[in-house]
Amino acid sequence: DVVNKTTSGSTLEVDIDVSATGAETYKAWSGSAMDSNSTGQNLALNLPVGENTVNVSATSSQDVTAQMVFTVDVKQVRDIAVTHVTLMGTMVGSTTIDAASNASGNVTAMSTSVVNGEYVVNAGNVTGLNLNTVQGDSLWFNIYTETPNSSDVSQSFDIEVSMEQSGSNRLASLEVSGATIAESSGGWDVTTATSFFFSGRRENGNTAQVQVSSIATLDDLFMSATNGIKLDLLGLRDAMKSIVTDAGHTTFVSTFDSMSGSGITIEVTVTSPNFSFTSGGESFNTFKIWNISVE
Repeated sequence: DVVNKTTSGSTLEVDIDVSATGAETYKAWSGSAMDSNSTGQNLALNLPVGENTVNVSATSSQDVTAQMVFTVDVKQVRDIAVTHVTLMGTMVGSTTIDAASNASGNVTAMSTSVVNGEYVVNAGNVTGLNLNTVQGDSLWFNIYTETPNSSDVSQSFDIEVSMEQSGSNRLASLEVSGATIAESSGGWDVTTATSFFFSGRRENGNTAQVQVSSIATLDDLFMSATNGIKLDLLGLRDAMKSIVTDAGHTTFVSTFDSMSGSGITIEVTVTSPNFSFTSGGESFNTFKIWNISVE
């Protein structure tokens, strides 16, 4: 039999209860870890991450011993607590975007909730957004967390950013595979990745898929912020545009030049084995910014 356990550390104390008629001494051991008592209750073993073979025995006063063996698989989970998120940017000739889930003063408020494994951000109150291709525009989605700990990001990650619009056939996504997330300047930064996969569909139903091993603007798409990370949403859109253009899908270019209307959703999903973000005791891997209206 296999018992599955999880821990955020490198070891886990496992509590074992054993019962046998007529037994006077109970023992549990695994490797160098061992515990014994006369009740069989609360035998404690400190087990490392990985598969551990655990032995338990019960011995009577006549030195008759019964023994069994099972496996405890301890998986190390990594989680990062999210404190708040913001949308910030500047639209040339228009307005400044300053919205946050912990808004105060003149900052526009965005409500958040964790629903079905997604951290949902309602951007319905945010006005003045413009996703058209205008030189000088900027729009950042910033995720703020607990104090960064490099051990939480010691593994490889996959990051997907997707955009779609309610009532429209258009969609676009960029999957960044084999990404390295590092603690940097008091925040988080994506430093390298092994591949980038674009998938898109035009309003007329035509589709395109392109995979490349690198993009020149990676360093600028994800940037460190104090206790957080900044995602350049317009830069990600332009990266998608460059990928399909370089691959010869010129008919897709106009799809990215003008994005307007309501019901636009942007999703950012960060995955890795046994990794999640947390908020209010709920775990999730996807940030969903919805109810976006673009002028």
